[in-house]
Amino acid sequence: MKLSEFIDEHVIKIDLEAEEKLEAIEELVDFLISEHELSMRSRDEILTVIFKRESSISTGVGGGVAIPHGTVDCINDIVGAIGLSKKGINFDSFDGGPVNIVLLLLVPKSKFGLHIKTLANIAKTFNSEVVRQKILNAENPDEIIDIIEDAESHFDD
Repeated sequence: MKLSEFIDEHVIKIDLEAEEKLEAIEELVDFLISEHELSMRSRDEILTVIFKRESSISTGVGGGVAIPHGTVDCINDIVGAIGLSKKGINFDSFDGGPVNIVLLLLVPKSKFGLHIKTLANIAKTFNSEVVRQKILNAENPDEIIDIIEDAESHFDD
């Protein structure tokens, strides 16, 4: 599944306030709750899964990108959000650098196979430094969606 199939402008936060990775994850989960993508009843389950994943290995993949993710029972479809931090967040990334783009991905446990393919497509999208810079320089969520759709248009289906 491509990122543009489940991310739209209302789940993009261009001004993350968090300074640490767990704060950033919590901020994005709360953002998804405020945007009615997740239920408040699901908050603890989601944070437990994501924090557990993060404690075993960082999802800071390098190049200023982190993809905290997990599979949960409390949702029926893939849910995600993008958060941007101009100042950067320490995510214990593989390259040691700060993270400016955080993409939170939640997948229903019943669709685990889709989880792997979706992560692969996200990695392809954010592998390009040009795409990452365009996203960081975007002035609004609509512009970010256009950048993602353009990058994905070059993928083989």
